[in-house]
Parts: sequence; structure tokens; C-alpha cells
Amino acid sequence: MSFGKELKRVAESKGFETQQQLADASGVSQQMVARLYLDQRPNVSAAILFKLCRALGVGCAHFEAYLSAEDESNSSAPSAKAVAAKPKPAKKPKKR
Repeated sequence: MSFGKELKRVAESKGFETQQQLADASGVSQQMVARLYLDQRPNVSAAILFKLCRALGVGCAHFEAYLSAEDESNSSAPSAKAVAAKPKPAKKPKKR
């Protein structure tokens, strides 16, 4: 199963009947929700994923397998790196 299909499945199981309802609850645009449902949005940002998960009442870890799995049928599947990547700490200036 792809990220988009799982997102749609979870949303419907939580009572979201339309993309617009999920968009309104999450603060993500309806167009973005539509693109995610169709797996047309590679590299889901952590901010978008967090907003969707908060609206759905699930932890972001729920989608980890769908973001890290290689889906041969859809080469534009979201990358786990976009969600799991942690910012690198700033380099300290060298003392002279």
C-alpha cells in the first residue's frame, strides 16, 4: 500500500468524508491533500506530515513504513528522508 492510499484509509476511518474536511482540520490545502492521496507529491515535508497526523490523531510514526518502503509501482512515492531527516547542528566557529 502506498502513502497516499494509507493516508486516505486513515482519514476515512477517522470520519473525514472529503479531502476538504481533512484540509480544514489540518491546515493543509485541499489541493495538497488531493496530491497526497494520489501519490503525486514526492518528499512529504515533516511540517505537512505533522499537521495531517495531528488532525488524524495518529503519530507520525504510523506512516513511517509507507514513507520508507520502496514502492516499485510508483517511483514518486514520498521519501522517508524528507520526514526522518534531522537538521545538522550548526558548526561552531574555529578559534584562532
